[in-house]
Amino acid sequence: MNKKWFAVLRVFVLVSTLVLSTFSYTFAGPNFPDIQKHWAKTWIERAIKEGIVTGYPNGTFQPDRPLSRAEFSTILVKASKLAGVDAVLPFKDVPKAYWGYEFIQKAYAKGWIAGFPDGTFQPDKPVNREQAAVILTKKMEAETRGVAYQIPYANVLDKNNISEWAFTQVAWLMQESIIKGTTNKTFLPQKPLTRAEAVVMLLNVLDYKAPQPKNMVLSTTTSTYDSGLLDVIIPIYEASNHVRVKVISVGTGQAITTARSGDADCILVHDRAAEDLFMKDGFGSYRLDVMYNDFILIGPASDPKDIKETNSILEAFKKIAQTEATFISRGDKSGTHSKELGIWKSAGIEPTGKSWYVSAGQGMGAVLLMANEKQAYTLTDRATYLKYIKDKKINLVIINEGSAQLLNPYGIMPVSPQKYPHVQYDFANKLCLFMTGIPGQKMIGEYGVKDFGSPLFFPDSLEYKAYLKNKK
Repeated sequence: MNKKWFAVLRVFVLVSTLVLSTFSYTFAGPNFPDIQKHWAKTWIERAIKEGIVTGYPNGTFQPDRPLSRAEFSTILVKASKLAGVDAVLPFKDVPKAYWGYEFIQKAYAKGWIAGFPDGTFQPDKPVNREQAAVILTKKMEAETRGVAYQIPYANVLDKNNISEWAFTQVAWLMQESIIKGTTNKTFLPQKPLTRAEAVVMLLNVLDYKAPQPKNMVLSTTTSTYDSGLLDVIIPIYEASNHVRVKVISVGTGQAITTARSGDADCILVHDRAAEDLFMKDGFGSYRLDVMYNDFILIGPASDPKDIKETNSILEAFKKIAQTEATFISRGDKSGTHSKELGIWKSAGIEPTGKSWYVSAGQGMGAVLLMANEKQAYTLTDRATYLKYIKDKKINLVIINEGSAQLLNPYGIMPVSPQKYPHVQYDFANKLCLFMTGIPGQKMIGEYGVKDFGSPLFFPDSLEYKAYLKNKK
């Protein structure tokens, strides 16, 4: 073989070797010595193959090296395969010449990342574990406020160290098995996120498939339903827990009967004596205080019988009977009806059968409309009354309020799976924990403030009271 052909052959072999070497690098991944015995080896190799991360020029990956905010933004964008965006970064410490500008720009445009109050992004500062959790939930567009955080945090010893702004996000990611705590039952929220941890989190996000929603039944009172509160908080709970909630709106008596028959998974009612009996008979797994408001006596603005001149609810009821003023009763064995009957009993009056006493056998909304039409008096919870006033459905006014006897507490109970194995206890339990947990209690306390200047219900759970006490 002459020298010319020998030289050609050498070039061919060299090129072939380089091609095969490149092929091996691209699809098999580099053989980084510092990941071979690392717990995240499999995830890291996959992330390299998918072009999400790379190693360093010295042939290492450095899996336990802290990740900067700019680096986390970079791998987040690469993993998401985001196209170019035209967004102006407001961060004074991220000039266009900065190496990660394009990636930070894309992540910012999607709303995944934010800066600090001083107008900086601090791109070279390590991103910590709770910051990463919040960023990931933003990327996933996850609703986390409805999570029953008590469950994923049950064995997390340092849960109280998790910042309030990241509390439900971390809990939700744990619930969905996207992130985990450490082997010593901690989460270490302020610990800088390592490259290996970031890779695992991101791949779990990419692989995540939300489960199909299941169904559960909440049996509750018409007064709760008519107030509009459930229209605000139930969708948040549903979105966080992959469940659809069917709300049965009836009087408290019927709501409890429905649960006693095994036709509801959870009840939210306001008749403590009936609730205690429900628990005593073994139909509820547990009972939690959730909220309260109060009852009020309302009637026509003209107040033809001068009931407003009385100083207490007992005096008001006595004068209604004495003057035979038309009174509309729920008459449906609801919590409101039970409260009304208790007041009549305390006043020493039996109104049943009297010409001025009308038993409607209807829910709170229907009774308000009836009382408005007849310009009569009735007992109602404040929340439903204010909602109907706001919606201009009635023009009745408050005649009597403020007596201790008019307090209206609500309790929530999951139906016992020991009594009815078919009930959706897991979802009922989560609903109870959400409504009595901090985010749920805050939502209850905020509902109505914008429209009425004060809440329609006041949060009343033991957990929320302890939270307020610790805040002082």
